[in-house]
Amino acid sequence: MLPPIGLKTTVISSSAIVLDWTDASHDTIIHPDNRWYLIRYTNSIHSNSPRYRYANTTKRTFLVEDLKPNTQYEFSVKVIKNKRNSTWSMAVMNMTHEAVPSTAPRDLTIVPSSNDDSTIINLHWQPPKQPNGQITGYVIFYTQDNTQEDRDWIVKVIFGDKLNAMLTGLQSSSVYYFKIQARNNKGYGPLSSEVSFRTLPGNLSLNSISFFLVYSLVYMGG
Repeated sequence: MLPPIGLKTTVISSSAIVLDWTDASHDTIIHPDNRWYLIRYTNSIHSNSPRYRYANTTKRTFLVEDLKPNTQYEFSVKVIKNKRNSTWSMAVMNMTHEAVPSTAPRDLTIVPSSNDDSTIINLHWQPPKQPNGQITGYVIFYTQDNTQEDRDWIVKVIFGDKLNAMLTGLQSSSVYYFKIQARNNKGYGPLSSEVSFRTLPGNLSLNSISFFLVYSLVYMGG
């Protein structure tokens, strides 16, 4: 049996791709029979042992759903009739659309400024595990009153290629609360868990910064 030919893919969303093909060995419209088609697809394209998922249909078009956003997949199809089956068709690749990030940035940490300025702190974080596209920016929320609505927190926007930021103009010896979210071309992801940090007292010597940081981490949960 000849394998299907002309396999085409059409991306319709961040989680679905439509396949269609031609059966070169039979015209099922004029002469229907009991043949069917087995579809295989994978997103582990560059693996030496890719993990395939399978689906079957009696039609020459199929909607593949539950795919990952912004992910490249490889598809192929074969025809099966009774105990006979063709070889796999030529493989075709396509990528699903982006979606908003599914998870928040990770490991948000805060440290005091290295220049002995109690009004400056530095933030560091890791990107989301599921960015669902290229991260174009991060939004840092911070406040001294964590009972406020998110819209009332102070906001600082950071470019997507950065994983750190400096905040200035803070009050000395004060507790601040921080959250962060990522964005891509489709929108904003969820906010991270809240992290608290107490800024250094004014006129603190550099020799005392390490002690104060340990104190903040242990007793403030920063």
